Amino acid sequence: MNSLLQSDKSNLVTVALASLALVIGVEAALEMILSKAERRLGFFTSGVKTTKSMHLKKDSVLEIVPADKIYKENQLDILQKCLNDGGPHGRFLNERHGYTHFTIDSVENGPSRKGLIVICHGLGENTNDIQDYAQALVQNGYAVLRYDYYGHGYSCADRDYLSLTYDVDTLIDQLEDVLTFVFDETKEKLVAIGGLSTGGLLSIKAKERWLENPSDPRFEVEKIILMTPAIFANKPFLAKIADFFPRSFLFMLQHSKTMQYIAGNTFITALKDAYGYDLDTHQSVDASEQAKEVHLAERLLGRVKGIKGNENFLMSILNISSYALNHKLMKSHFESFGNLLRNDDQLEVLYLWGTLDSSVPFEKFHQNIHDLDHEYSKRLTFCPLQHLGHKLFQEDRKEQTMTDRVIAFMAK
Repeated sequence: MNSLLQSDKSNLVTVALASLALVIGVEAALEMILSKAERRLGFFTSGVKTTKSMHLKKDSVLEIVPADKIYKENQLDILQKCLNDGGPHGRFLNERHGYTHFTIDSVENGPSRKGLIVICHGLGENTNDIQDYAQALVQNGYAVLRYDYYGHGYSCADRDYLSLTYDVDTLIDQLEDVLTFVFDETKEKLVAIGGLSTGGLLSIKAKERWLENPSDPRFEVEKIILMTPAIFANKPFLAKIADFFPRSFLFMLQHSKTMQYIAGNTFITALKDAYGYDLDTHQSVDASEQAKEVHLAERLLGRVKGIKGNENFLMSILNISSYALNHKLMKSHFESFGNLLRNDDQLEVLYLWGTLDSSVPFEKFHQNIHDLDHEYSKRLTFCPLQHLGHKLFQEDRKEQTMTDRVIAFMAK
């Protein structure tokens, strides 16, 4: 009897999945037909669609451009309402893959006293998340470069999400272009690069490229600040499936409301889980910051009444997740970090990791970093942060444990 019940359940699951796939397939086909019809007739649906329909054709040169050259008025208004931040506070750089929104925090009129630090945000975040942290570094004499990845904040690519893959090389290209412009304009000297999660991985891979293929001597940097870098990421089941068929998933996400809803739910669940949970009470260590960020994600996903949402947001997350953070690459990402320590005798690394992190599981993988710390103790400083999870920028705003560690590391 039990075997019959299990068989029935298995059949029901199979039928349910097949039905869902059929619904998504039909929906995607209809949406594609409507999309083509809209393009032929010369109009687009309201709201932010894909970058292909959203932006004017551009020349690939490093120059500052006004927001109205990139966005139509209603499109910029949609982004402002989603982010609820009063509009872009930085400038837009026309670079090789698109338009990057960036800002430089500094109290100096000329170059800063101690040099430039680049801080890269995590997946689904933007420059606003780094603002408080950047100000603490500025008060200690540094200039800080913050910028948005494509589809995050106000940055955008000049091609749609099926034409441009957001692998680490694309993300490093974006970083290099912004740095090149900033160097030429400010004459700053790069003294450190770092970031949270995806930003930490990007820092490792950028340093690896610059070490193996030196192009611009101004990219030479000997200090890296890693904050729970995504080299051991614990990915949701749907994201792992997407890793095997990234282009197909992006296509379905672009054309299927059902898939957008499912992927949006997956992202929000992962966002909640990124916050540390007290082991005794099982409550979030910072429920207010968690609720604030979930609400922002709901705005960006168009799930708040009166907010259309930024459809590029979810597309960009899946694109980065499937290419730069593909779970099949995690082993090679960790190897890249080890190779940097082995091949660059001048490199100094600060490695910060919340002990309650489950997105990049501390309990499961921390021994790997402990082993490297033992081997390269003079150049690698491993700092487990007690009572913090994956969202260090948000969870550490009150205590500023992470900020204090960074300032001490930079003063060495």
